[in-house]
Amino acid sequence: MRNVTVIDVKRWHREWRKPKAEGLPERIKRASDAIAMFRRILGFGFSLGHDECGTLVERVATLRFERSGAREEQMTFAQAATFVRKALEMGKAGVIPYERARSMALGVAAQFDLLLRQKDIIGEWIPARPDIAGAIYDDAGDMWIGRFRWDNLPGWRLRLKTSKTRSAIEFDLQNYSLLFPLLESVPLHQRGGAIVKDERGLPVRDRSYRKWFRQIARAAGIPDEVWSMDSRAGGATEADEAGADFKAISDHLTHAETRTTVRYIRRVHKRTATVAEARNRKRAAEGAAKRGADDRQLSLFGEEEK
Repeated sequence: MRNVTVIDVKRWHREWRKPKAEGLPERIKRASDAIAMFRRILGFGFSLGHDECGTLVERVATLRFERSGAREEQMTFAQAATFVRKALEMGKAGVIPYERARSMALGVAAQFDLLLRQKDIIGEWIPARPDIAGAIYDDAGDMWIGRFRWDNLPGWRLRLKTSKTRSAIEFDLQNYSLLFPLLESVPLHQRGGAIVKDERGLPVRDRSYRKWFRQIARAAGIPDEVWSMDSRAGGATEADEAGADFKAISDHLTHAETRTTVRYIRRVHKRTATVAEARNRKRAAEGAAKRGADDRQLSLFGEEEK
């Protein structure tokens, strides 16, 4: 590490941001994420006593790299519903295993309806530790932990602390028209363990989830620019367009600050149009009031002349 310089870091950044293929856009987000990960690794190394990592952290801190803009894509309700239908169709037709198809439909419906992060829906696999309550273990030495599981739905109520902010939240799942019918359709004898799982009955891993999502999304005609994570923004945007209270949407997203929520409401032009309409109404009202006042003045002048 002592031989690494900021020149090396700049070169790595240039390589990381190169297009995947000729004619495609530069991968700015990929490069930005890689630099952020490198900085975290340096910080971890320094905390372990490697002083050269701390020195490089200070030097890298002087560099400024272009960051990608906020995402503007969203998954609409129509796309989410189409994804669910296509997944089930592919499962029934044997294109993909039915258990996988149903789980993918459940996962996307849950992300869209509940406005939860993907990690809160599919949980995560980590190196196994013994005797962890609720954990599911595999033969490869890993264990799965997550709260979106059948034994955590008493009375169709889901309670959890979100993975990022650790905010406690509760859902009455019977209120969610896309997700609840899918949950109800699962036979009683299959309601065990994780809700989103593969054809072997094990909780799905994030890499498989992303790959299977894209396979079904393409079959459903959903553009590649729309990611699984965009279902969360799509649900928030739908709520905003429906007139839901902004603070309530923020609470549903478990955001600590409402300014974070603004990034999830994709159709900003809808809000600007609403503001413009309100201003136009005010101007029209003021114009009518002024015309009324002018008419009254003219009436008074007429009476004085008489």
